Amino acid sequence: MSSPLRVSAGRPVVIDSSVAFKWFDTSEPGADIAGSLLREHQRDDVALLAPALLLPEVVNALLSRRTPVEDIERAIGFLADVDLLIAPLDAGLLAHAVQIASAEGLALYDATFIALAALLDADLVTADRRQATTDSCRVLFVGNDPEVYAAERMAEFALNNAVTATEYDQALSDVRARGIDPEAVPHQSRP
Repeated sequence: MSSPLRVSAGRPVVIDSSVAFKWFDTSEPGADIAGSLLREHQRDDVALLAPALLLPEVVNALLSRRTPVEDIERAIGFLADVDLLIAPLDAGLLAHAVQIASAEGLALYDATFIALAALLDADLVTADRRQATTDSCRVLFVGNDPEVYAAERMAEFALNNAVTATEYDQALSDVRARGIDPEAVPHQSRP
Protein backbone atom coordinates (compact mmCIF):
# COMPACT_ATOMS: atom_id res chain seq x y z
CA MET A 1 0.00 0.00 0.00
CA SER A 2 2.95 2.32 0.46
CA SER A 3 4.73 1.20 -2.70
CA PRO A 4 4.18 2.60 -6.20
CA LEU A 5 0.93 1.75 -7.98
CA ARG A 6 0.65 -1.97 -8.64
CA VAL A 7 -0.29 -2.97 -12.17
CA SER A 8 -2.17 -6.24 -12.49
CA ALA A 9 -3.75 -7.99 -15.44
CA GLY A 10 -5.96 -9.98 -13.06
CA ARG A 11 -9.73 -9.78 -12.90
CA PRO A 12 -10.73 -7.02 -10.44
CA VAL A 13 -12.24 -8.28 -7.19
CA VAL A 14 -13.23 -5.97 -4.34
CA ILE A 15 -12.85 -7.45 -0.87
CA ASP A 16 -14.32 -6.00 2.26
CA SER A 17 -12.74 -5.92 5.69
CA SER A 18 -14.46 -9.12 6.80
CA VAL A 19 -12.56 -11.02 4.11
CA ALA A 20 -9.16 -9.44 4.86
CA PHE A 21 -9.70 -10.18 8.57
CA LYS A 22 -9.90 -13.89 7.76
CA TRP A 23 -6.20 -13.78 6.80
CA PHE A 24 -5.52 -13.25 10.52
CA ASP A 25 -8.08 -15.67 11.95
CA THR A 26 -8.12 -18.83 9.89
CA SER A 27 -10.81 -20.35 12.13
CA GLU A 28 -13.32 -17.88 10.62
CA PRO A 29 -15.86 -19.36 8.20
CA GLY A 30 -14.67 -18.63 4.66
CA ALA A 31 -11.01 -18.24 5.66
CA ASP A 32 -10.06 -20.83 3.05
CA ILE A 33 -11.67 -18.72 0.31
CA ALA A 34 -10.01 -15.55 1.64
CA GLY A 35 -6.63 -17.31 1.58
CA SER A 36 -7.26 -18.60 -1.93
CA LEU A 37 -8.12 -15.08 -3.14
CA LEU A 38 -4.89 -13.76 -1.64
CA ARG A 39 -2.86 -16.43 -3.45
CA GLU A 40 -4.66 -15.63 -6.71
CA HIS A 41 -3.82 -11.95 -6.16
CA GLN A 42 -0.16 -12.78 -5.61
CA ARG A 43 -0.15 -14.73 -8.93
CA ASP A 44 -1.95 -11.83 -10.68
CA ASP A 45 -4.94 -14.05 -11.49
CA VAL A 46 -7.10 -11.48 -9.69
CA ALA A 47 -6.46 -7.90 -8.61
CA LEU A 48 -7.72 -7.43 -5.05
CA LEU A 49 -9.07 -3.95 -4.43
CA ALA A 50 -10.59 -2.17 -1.46
CA PRO A 51 -11.43 1.36 -0.42
CA ALA A 52 -9.05 3.07 1.99
CA LEU A 53 -11.41 2.10 4.83
CA LEU A 54 -10.11 -1.47 4.81
CA LEU A 55 -6.97 -1.01 6.91
CA PRO A 56 -8.58 0.86 9.83
CA GLU A 57 -11.53 -1.56 9.83
CA VAL A 58 -9.27 -4.64 9.97
CA VAL A 59 -7.11 -3.07 12.68
CA ASN A 60 -10.25 -2.17 14.65
CA ALA A 61 -11.48 -5.77 14.41
CA LEU A 62 -8.12 -7.00 15.71
CA LEU A 63 -8.25 -4.47 18.57
CA SER A 64 -11.79 -5.53 19.47
CA ARG A 65 -10.58 -9.10 19.81
CA ARG A 66 -7.86 -7.88 22.18
CA THR A 67 -5.08 -8.88 19.81
CA PRO A 68 -1.66 -7.93 21.22
CA VAL A 69 -0.28 -4.68 19.81
CA GLU A 70 2.79 -6.45 18.39
CA ASP A 71 0.54 -8.79 16.41
CA ILE A 72 -1.52 -5.86 15.13
CA GLU A 73 1.65 -4.11 14.00
CA ARG A 74 2.66 -7.29 12.13
CA ALA A 75 -0.83 -7.40 10.56
CA ILE A 76 -0.45 -3.80 9.36
CA GLY A 77 2.90 -4.73 7.79
CA PHE A 78 1.35 -7.81 6.19
CA LEU A 79 -1.45 -5.77 4.65
CA ALA A 80 1.12 -3.36 3.23
CA ASP A 81 3.23 -6.21 1.88
CA VAL A 82 0.41 -8.00 0.04
CA ASP A 83 0.10 -4.90 -2.12
CA LEU A 84 -3.67 -4.56 -2.27
CA LEU A 85 -4.96 -1.94 -4.67
CA ILE A 86 -6.38 0.72 -2.37
CA ALA A 87 -8.93 3.18 -3.73
CA PRO A 88 -8.93 6.64 -2.16
CA LEU A 89 -12.16 7.91 -0.67
CA ASP A 90 -12.75 10.53 -3.34
CA ALA A 91 -15.94 12.48 -4.02
CA GLY A 92 -17.12 10.17 -6.82
CA LEU A 93 -16.80 7.01 -4.73
CA LEU A 94 -18.41 8.62 -1.69
CA ALA A 95 -21.30 10.07 -3.73
CA HIS A 96 -22.05 6.63 -5.18
CA ALA A 97 -21.75 5.07 -1.70
CA VAL A 98 -24.21 7.62 -0.29
CA GLN A 99 -26.75 6.68 -2.97
CA ILE A 100 -26.36 2.97 -2.17
CA ALA A 101 -26.44 3.53 1.61
CA SER A 102 -29.61 5.57 1.30
CA ALA A 103 -31.37 3.22 -1.11
CA GLU A 104 -30.43 0.00 0.70
CA GLY A 105 -30.42 1.12 4.34
CA LEU A 106 -26.72 0.37 4.79
CA ALA A 107 -24.03 2.13 6.77
CA LEU A 108 -21.92 4.39 4.56
CA TYR A 109 -18.73 2.46 5.22
CA ASP A 110 -20.39 -0.81 4.11
CA ALA A 111 -21.86 0.89 1.05
CA THR A 112 -18.40 2.20 0.10
CA PHE A 113 -17.16 -1.35 -0.65
CA ILE A 114 -20.28 -2.00 -2.74
CA ALA A 115 -19.89 1.31 -4.58
CA LEU A 116 -16.28 0.52 -5.47
CA ALA A 117 -17.29 -2.88 -6.89
CA ALA A 118 -20.15 -1.30 -8.83
CA LEU A 119 -18.00 1.48 -10.28
CA LEU A 120 -15.33 -1.02 -11.38
CA ASP A 121 -17.85 -3.64 -12.56
CA ALA A 122 -16.04 -6.01 -10.20
CA ASP A 123 -17.22 -8.77 -7.92
CA LEU A 124 -17.52 -7.97 -4.20
CA VAL A 125 -16.39 -10.73 -1.84
CA THR A 126 -17.79 -10.32 1.67
CA ALA A 127 -18.71 -12.20 4.82
CA ASP A 128 -21.17 -9.45 5.71
CA ARG A 129 -24.74 -10.69 5.22
CA ARG A 130 -26.18 -7.17 4.76
CA GLN A 131 -23.64 -6.29 2.08
CA ALA A 132 -24.31 -9.61 0.39
CA THR A 133 -27.97 -8.71 -0.18
CA THR A 134 -27.15 -5.73 -2.39
CA ASP A 135 -28.43 -5.46 -5.94
CA SER A 136 -25.81 -2.84 -6.80
CA CYS A 137 -23.01 -5.26 -7.74
CA ARG A 138 -22.17 -8.95 -8.07
CA VAL A 139 -21.46 -10.56 -4.69
CA LEU A 140 -19.74 -13.70 -3.44
CA PHE A 141 -20.77 -14.38 0.17
CA VAL A 142 -18.18 -16.28 2.22
CA GLY A 143 -19.59 -16.12 5.75
CA ASN A 144 -22.00 -17.82 8.08
CA ASP A 145 -25.66 -17.04 8.46
CA PRO A 146 -26.14 -14.57 11.32
CA GLU A 147 -28.26 -17.11 13.21
CA VAL A 148 -25.23 -19.33 13.88
CA TYR A 149 -23.64 -16.69 16.10
CA ALA A 150 -24.28 -16.99 19.80
CA ALA A 151 -26.15 -14.14 21.45
CA GLU A 152 -22.98 -13.16 23.31
CA ARG A 153 -21.04 -12.87 20.02
CA MET A 154 -23.78 -10.69 18.54
CA ALA A 155 -23.59 -8.51 21.67
CA GLU A 156 -19.82 -8.23 21.18
CA PHE A 157 -20.35 -7.11 17.56
CA ALA A 158 -22.90 -4.48 18.63
CA LEU A 159 -20.72 -3.06 21.41
CA ASN A 160 -17.51 -3.00 19.37
CA ASN A 161 -19.11 -1.47 16.28
CA ALA A 162 -20.59 1.49 18.13
CA VAL A 163 -18.67 4.58 17.02
CA THR A 164 -20.25 7.42 18.97
CA ALA A 165 -21.23 7.62 22.62
CA THR A 166 -24.90 7.63 21.56
CA GLU A 167 -24.45 4.45 19.48
CA TYR A 168 -22.58 2.82 22.37
CA ASP A 169 -25.39 3.71 24.82
CA GLN A 170 -27.92 2.25 22.37
CA ALA A 171 -25.81 -0.92 22.01
CA LEU A 172 -25.65 -1.24 25.81
CA SER A 173 -29.43 -0.93 25.97
CA ASP A 174 -29.91 -3.51 23.18
CA VAL A 175 -27.53 -5.97 24.83
CA ARG A 176 -29.30 -5.63 28.18
CA ALA A 177 -32.67 -6.10 26.44
CA ARG A 178 -31.37 -9.48 25.19
CA GLY A 179 -30.73 -10.45 28.82
CA ILE A 180 -26.95 -10.18 28.55
CA ASP A 181 -24.75 -8.32 31.02
CA PRO A 182 -22.55 -5.98 28.91
CA GLU A 183 -19.78 -6.23 31.51
CA ALA A 184 -19.53 -9.98 30.74
CA VAL A 185 -19.01 -9.30 27.02
CA PRO A 186 -15.43 -8.69 25.85
CA HIS A 187 -15.38 -5.28 24.18
CA GLN A 188 -13.76 -1.88 24.24
CA SER A 189 -15.74 0.57 26.32
CA ARG A 190 -16.56 3.94 24.80
CA PRO A 191 -16.55 7.26 26.68
